[in-house]
Amino acid sequence: MSAIAPSPVQAIVRVRLAPWLRCQAFEQWLRAIPAVLAAALITGEADYELRVDCPSFTDLGDVLTRVCECRGVELESTTLVLHEVAGLPPRGTPVQERVTTKRPLMM
Repeated sequence: MSAIAPSPVQAIVRVRLAPWLRCQAFEQWLRAIPAVLAAALITGEADYELRVDCPSFTDLGDVLTRVCECRGVELESTTLVLHEVAGLPPRGTPVQERVTTKRPLMM
């Protein structure tokens, strides 16, 4: 069985959530966008890093628009993936939800 080839346009998208937007609500929103292959709650300036896979730049624009249609989401950055490094082991198992902490509310 052969692996499915990735689409021509892959990107890493970082977004920031408004302090009042619950992570669970945003994650539910992402599940309805098929082009979002992976998402991770991260530390730093952005709150989430998304991995998206699109057939064209037009479709990437549509995905970014759809992500930002979730009220309280701000696009931090979008970076195109130019090359995947071959020979690395597959991604590890995801971090269990019980290990993650809630994002502190900003005052």
